[in-house]
Amino acid sequence: WIKQEADRDRARALIDAYQLERRALSGQEPTETVGERVRNRPLPILMALSLIGIVLYFTLSPFFF
Repeated sequence: WIKQEADRDRARALIDAYQLERRALSGQEPTETVGERVRNRPLPILMALSLIGIVLYFTLSPFFF
């Protein structure tokens, strides 16, 4: 999508600078454990587990009930 060589070099330089910045920041951000994620956002976890339970119920109920 870049037509001129000068634009191509500038775009490559911008992408490289962005990637270096992201790489530097990624080492500084602490990773969130599963326990922290559950404590910080319990509702989405409960909703996902409920949905999994409902799907399992309807999938397995013809074989057991």
